[in-house]
Amino acid sequence: MDSSQDWDRDYCQVVNSYNNLKEFAREPHKWLGMIHFRPQFGFVVKDTKDSIDCLDFIGRVENLDNDLRYICNQVNIPYNTLPHINKTKNRQRDYTKYYDDELRDIIAKIYSKDIEYFKYNFG
Repeated sequence: MDSSQDWDRDYCQVVNSYNNLKEFAREPHKWLGMIHFRPQFGFVVKDTKDSIDCLDFIGRVENLDNDLRYICNQVNIPYNTLPHINKTKNRQRDYTKYYDDELRDIIAKIYSKDIEYFKYNFG
């Protein structure tokens, strides 16, 4: 079994052991060490001064197609539209509806640097 299959198995085991998102979020000591849950800021800091000045562009998943187009243009390579695979078919509510005050506070604390440096806000 390769490492991606190991991670998939471990990830599913951890995530599926919870009944809901709030229950999961209350125990970050069990999942925060998993690379896919770590705050993203740590992947882009230049040094211990918590600076991202070494970057001239940060692409966002929520703007993936446009951001990839921009990057391709900057490095002068052809751009091809990305297919949207695995799209949620029946999302009935805005993501903010899944959060109450407690869950917002937990997420805000864990991902505070991401929220600040990448200029995210709730809602």
